[in-house]
Amino acid sequence: MVLAAQALASETPPPSVEDSRWGVELGPLVTIPPATGYRFGGDYSRFTFALPWSVQFGPLLRGDAGEGLRPFRALLEPGLALPASGGKTSYFIRGGVRRVWNTTGIWGFGLGAGYTQALSTQIHSALSPEALLTIGRCCAPGFFTVSVRYEYAFSQAPDELWTSVTVALW
Repeated sequence: MVLAAQALASETPPPSVEDSRWGVELGPLVTIPPATGYRFGGDYSRFTFALPWSVQFGPLLRGDAGEGLRPFRALLEPGLALPASGGKTSYFIRGGVRRVWNTTGIWGFGLGAGYTQALSTQIHSALSPEALLTIGRCCAPGFFTVSVRYEYAFSQAPDELWTSVTVALW
């Protein structure tokens, strides 16, 4: 029985270049639990909570490059920032683009850039380059992301360093 299954599997032709076409894959609309983070620098240190929505796009990767994944991500992330001490709750929405390089296993490394739009006066709109480490398959249960970004504020406000951790468990 096992030999027959192996013989059938070995007759399957390898994927062709046509199978590696560009495409788009939508991630879940809500990530549970939310992405948690910490912002420091500026006027107040803040704990952040966000609900990132990620869309994978680009060519379908094969083999060691991350079988079945797409290398680019578009991100929309509404969230709130709670002051660590003093201050008021702040609201924001962040949009961004990421490029992720995957290894043979479950590891990935990425770089990205985004724009944070302040929705309240206690946080400032900013441009933010970022670096990230991923573990697991994008947007699947158990997917884990650690990101570090530096927020370059548009106003006279001081810039901030922002770290966040996302674990998709839903």
